[in-house]
Amino acid sequence: MNNISLISLLKLAVKHIFLLIFAGLVCAAAAFSYCNFIAQPKYSATGSVIVTNGSIINNNASDTASQTSSKNVSYTDINASLQLADTINDILNTNDIYKLLSNEEQNRYSYSNLKGRSTVKRRSTDSLFIDVTFTASTPEEAQRLANRFLKLAPEYIADYIPSANAAV
Repeated sequence: MNNISLISLLKLAVKHIFLLIFAGLVCAAAAFSYCNFIAQPKYSATGSVIVTNGSIINNNASDTASQTSSKNVSYTDINASLQLADTINDILNTNDIYKLLSNEEQNRYSYSNLKGRSTVKRRSTDSLFIDVTFTASTPEEAQRLANRFLKLAPEYIADYIPSANAAV
């Protein structure tokens, strides 16, 4: 019966040490070459939009009106805002906002390219925040696309649902 011992394996490794070192160097060179010459770096920028039904955040309220009105937020307002966040998430995933963004970018990108570079999703089902992430080849480009999208979002949301408040 043939037994394999650790001593015999160690002797075999020492006998072929140069082959093992060479194989390690070849693998390291291949990994380095792939990372530096083939793989394209990707950068992403993320921003958030908070949406409410108008009772929780009111950007247009004057200071005197907010001092005299109730500071309480009802469970119904929160529930309505949570349902609205789902709708707004769907609205921000439509092609039209990407067409507007394409126009803002002087048509450097097609709307389908922009949509493919972005992710629009809610943080969680019990959150009013919608995160918008853009991926690009440079950090500046990713940041510019995310900022322009977030600049368009409140007005775009108001066009579809006038009673909704959106803050970036």
